Amino acid sequence: MYKVHFLTAVEKNGSQGWIAPVELGVDQPQDGRLVIPVPVAHSGLFESYCLEYAIHQGIGQFTARSVAMDRQKDNSLKVTIEGQDVVFVQRRIDGQPLELPYVGQLTHGDFAKLLCEIEPSDPTILDDLYDKSQVIVAGCDPEIEYQGLGQLLAIQGHQRIS
Repeated sequence: MYKVHFLTAVEKNGSQGWIAPVELGVDQPQDGRLVIPVPVAHSGLFESYCLEYAIHQGIGQFTARSVAMDRQKDNSLKVTIEGQDVVFVQRRIDGQPLELPYVGQLTHGDFAKLLCEIEPSDPTILDDLYDKSQVIVAGCDPEIEYQGLGQLLAIQGHQRIS
């Protein structure tokens, strides 16, 4: 199943694309967006995606969970997180979905596809989920899902914390 990723839009070598926030320098903003792979440009979505989230249990403690997010007839994506239905839609600019390639150094099977930014149809729902259930929607775990992370951190002079 395809994954939901948390990536950052950047300009690299004159073109725009996505990279993982961990690929940015420590002095750069670590913001990101939820993105999903799409079959081909402007063609719609796959049938379902795996959405990973965490429940904050206290200082430094989280419980990881994952759920299927399914495509609806209107091309939105619906998921139930801790009893709350959440609908995601493709972010559009000038009527077109924001679809960019992955341009970073890490590898994941989804990165061979164009990646489309998604956002909740209700802009307050993720804040409400955190307030109600301490849920953080974060995309897939780069420590587990992305190949090349250890090598990248070594090049940057960082070590993984186990």
